Amino acid sequence: MAKQFNYELLVLCTPSILEKEKKELENFIIKVLESETAKVHHHEFSQLTKLAYKIKGQSEGYYFLVYFDIDANKIKTMEKELFLETKILRHMIVKVEEGYRFKAIDLQITETDKNEREHEDNTINRKKILPRKMIDKQEDKKEPIPSEDVAEQTTAKKKKDSKLKKKESLDEKIESLDEKLAKIVADPDSLGL
Repeated sequence: MAKQFNYELLVLCTPSILEKEKKELENFIIKVLESETAKVHHHEFSQLTKLAYKIKGQSEGYYFLVYFDIDANKIKTMEKELFLETKILRHMIVKVEEGYRFKAIDLQITETDKNEREHEDNTINRKKILPRKMIDKQEDKKEPIPSEDVAEQTTAKKKKDSKLKKKESLDEKIESLDEKLAKIVADPDSLGL
């Protein structure tokens, strides 16, 4: 009898499967593992996930993760059965260290608990609480931070002011030219021609 090792199976399933089909696929995969005398420790489906690149024309898919123990020489026959299933886009079997699966599962459970607690805290306390240092810094600021409307009004005013300055400078130039022209018309000999 060959030595048993710990393995992790990750299966990518088509996004078009229904809940009933997901359950059937889950049962199929577990049945394949158990038919090869694998001892299944943990299995779960993930939510619909966007893929980094298309696989067999699909840009989304469901992941199915299984941790199990099996004889090393039975992996090939199990992979052949998984390869024939049409709802499976890809699968990968990885040999893992002893106890690895429990760490991963515990980490996942603690993260989901943490996320749920944070969500509960956010729904109870909608007001944002700032540390004392942040409050002091905000009070020390002399200029209020302009909102988007104020900022837009300020830029519009600056544009208008620059247009007025350009117009004034243009008017000044025209006046100075008019004065010079008036001098020339009054005394044409001043040109020295």
